[in-house]
Amino acid sequence: MATIISPEAFIEEFEERRENAAIPSCIQVDLTPGKIPNAIVLDRIENTSDKARGNGHSKRALNILVSLADEHSYSIKLTVHGLNEITDEERLAKWYLGEGFVCDEPSENGERALIRSPKLKR
Repeated sequence: MATIISPEAFIEEFEERRENAAIPSCIQVDLTPGKIPNAIVLDRIENTSDKARGNGHSKRALNILVSLADEHSYSIKLTVHGLNEITDEERLAKWYLGEGFVCDEPSENGERALIRSPKLKR
């Protein structure tokens, strides 16, 4: 059974796990509480260092987030924004879809929105 925690406690626990996993500070992860209960918004996950690109740090950060969301029955919602020519919107959307996100209703301004519901353990 999942332990229910506040969105603020969720974000704090994510930051602790991220630090314990030694994910470098060049991996920027911005989270905000969702508009509905048990939802978190992934505003950004971005590798800001060309030197650290391709080392799997962003994927590890996302795996920590997903694991935490499953543990506490949280949905993760995001809007796909292309970051640059290497990480354009299509490539980024494909990455998230491969990580278990599905298409949600478009955002208010028509941007592509994705959501991942928690996977309940049996």
